[in-house]
Order: sequence, then C-alpha cells, then structure tokens
Amino acid sequence: MRKLNFILTIMILLSSSCEKEETDFPVYFYAPTIHGYYVTDDFGNMVELIGVDDMKYHDQRLDTVPFSNYILLNTFPNPCISYVNIYIGGQNIIKKIWIVPARASEGLPYCMNANCLIVRGQPIYAVETDAAYFTIDLSSYEYNYYRIYVKIDDILLWNNIVKQ
Repeated sequence: MRKLNFILTIMILLSSSCEKEETDFPVYFYAPTIHGYYVTDDFGNMVELIGVDDMKYHDQRLDTVPFSNYILLNTFPNPCISYVNIYIGGQNIIKKIWIVPARASEGLPYCMNANCLIVRGQPIYAVETDAAYFTIDLSSYEYNYYRIYVKIDDILLWNNIVKQ
C-alpha cells in the first residue's frame, strides 16, 4: 500500500509540474537535412541549383487578402561569407524569422569544417520583423549549411544557405 501511495504521489507531482512552455520560435531535436540550395549572386539572381530543390519560397495563400502582395523568400548571396540578405516582400506584415544549422544530404558537396557533423536544430538566430528586406551578420557563425525559416501567420517558408 505504501508503494502505491508513493507512486500516486510521484505521478501527481509530475503531472502538476508538466506545463507546456510557449515559445515564439520552435526548437527542434534534429537539424533539418537539406538536399540542395540555389547559388545566388549579390543581387539575388539565381545562378545555379546545387542538388535538389527542397526549399519553399512561396505559398499561394500569401497572394490573397490581407497580404495582397506577392511574397517570395529570397536569400542572397549564397554561398555567403559574412552576411546574408533576406528579401521577403510584404511591407508591414509581421514575419518571424529564424536560422538553424542543417545537415547536408549525401548528394551535396562535403562541408570541410568538423563542426558540420555536430549540429542540432536549435535556432541560432531569431527575429520578428515587419521589414521586407534586411541583412543578417553571419560572420561569427561556423562554416556550415543552414536553413532559414520565415513564418507569416500559419504559413511557413524556408530556404537553404551555405556559410563559407
């Protein structure tokens, strides 16, 4: 009987302390695996696809009211050295943006940095903004593959970048 009381007490304590913590940006247990990325120049022009296009730049739901602007996620230059420009479009529309380290699939060129093998899915950069265009300083980040996520309402877009 004492064991049963002890077990019930532990269960009550555990269930009362388990509250879901609300966060603005998701935290993943595993880093996303990317299968490709677009090489883009300093002006955002797509030059070449490396690997397979597994990015999501646009969603048709963004073409309707209340957005009524053509919203397209574009990151450049890619590969980047010390900064990446992000153009999303849609002035005065709140966007949540976060960057996570990513793993490369077998078809992508090998990352020369040993830290590329040790990645988790926690955001290393996160911001909420209504700007259509802005620049992120990546100079302090490791050479690696990264995925940039943009969330507008319940719509999620993403793009893959390479930091050299």
